Amino acid sequence: MTKTELTNRVAYKLSLEFQGVSKTTIRKIAVSVLDEIAEALRQGEEVRIPGFATFHIRKRKGERLTIFNLQTGQKETITLRRNIVGVRVSKKAR
Repeated sequence: MTKTELTNRVAYKLSLEFQGVSKTTIRKIAVSVLDEIAEALRQGEEVRIPGFATFHIRKRKGERLTIFNLQTGQKETITLRRNIVGVRVSKKAR
């Protein structure tokens, strides 16, 4: 399921329940919620949604690269870092 499909489903279900709110407004709300979750993960925060899942960031070492520094004229070794999103699904959602 893509982000667009998810927001469309949420908009459809909530538009049936809340008659006075447009689907466009509901889509904007759903997108902003997803964007806030992504931003919190970028900041390194843990996101808990009770009854659904807990999202957290795991930092892992990536591969080591040897690069040539044009300013100094020397070879340098750098280590790339990887941020991996971990998800723990709650028992209710399984």
